[in-house]
Amino acid sequence: MASAEHTSSKPESTADMAIAAHDEVFRLNREILDVHGFSTDATGEVLATLAEKVALYPPDKTVREHPQVAFKPFYFFFYGSLQVPSILKNMCGLKSSPIMEHATIKGWKSMKMGPFPALIPADPDSAIKGMCWKCEDAKHCENLRRYESSAYRMEYCEITTDSGKVIENGRVFVTTLDVTHLSEGAFDLEQFKSESYFMLDSDEDS
Repeated sequence: MASAEHTSSKPESTADMAIAAHDEVFRLNREILDVHGFSTDATGEVLATLAEKVALYPPDKTVREHPQVAFKPFYFFFYGSLQVPSILKNMCGLKSSPIMEHATIKGWKSMKMGPFPALIPADPDSAIKGMCWKCEDAKHCENLRRYESSAYRMEYCEITTDSGKVIENGRVFVTTLDVTHLSEGAFDLEQFKSESYFMLDSDEDS
């Protein structure tokens, strides 16, 4: 009677585990740069340093000025004060009014952080309405990060415009705070505009 063959998996060696850990760190560092709109061919310590600096607040301009870094334009989704064109224009130092489009993202819930909105993860069908805008310059992204403060971080989102266009790998600012520091409630854009007339162009205060 023939005996059944027994196979056993070979234990992962220390070298294999080290390689796997190195690959994971490499992947995470690339992801950190990518979510902020940067691509790079850097590796090792240079990549690690770039990832560390891009995550700093306030933003470190040495990342966008690094010779091995390129900025990849992407769409932002705004659901708070940056929906107001003149505020976005002023924060980014744009020469003309930004071209924005009404849009929606899903998978997030809006809560309040003082008078401002803050997104937290929610069920896949939970929808947030706002505006989207294409960011073409790394400096504009830096300026918006300064405006939003360290209470927010950039995250990926899928944006669907009111015209039906689906934009993959958009970015949105979500809260870095624990939900215990937030309160229930929705951001009232019209109330914000009525109370912030000094920041608005004349055609936005009504």
